[in-house]
Amino acid sequence: GLQAAPDAIAGAITILIDRSGSMVNKPDGVNRRIDLALDGVKRLIEGMPPGTQLTVAGFHGQGKVLTCEPLVQQQIGPNPAADAAALFK
Repeated sequence: GLQAAPDAIAGAITILIDRSGSMVNKPDGVNRRIDLALDGVKRLIEGMPPGTQLTVAGFHGQGKVLTCEPLVQQQIGPNPAADAAALFK
């Protein structure tokens, strides 16, 4: 998996997640696209250095009209894996 270097300096990151209707499709016949995306986000968070300011936002819409709303805004604590697990129960 992904892992920050032990001497990594925490910064800020924003992750945008597509929440359109197509995200319920199952490209592999089993898992919904949204579940696959959230699993990927969870793995990213697990590898972030403590202190990283995280924003996760979802977007949806039609054509050129999109709506975007923050879903999570928090600082990653000393145990990023625990933070990731708590965010995506």
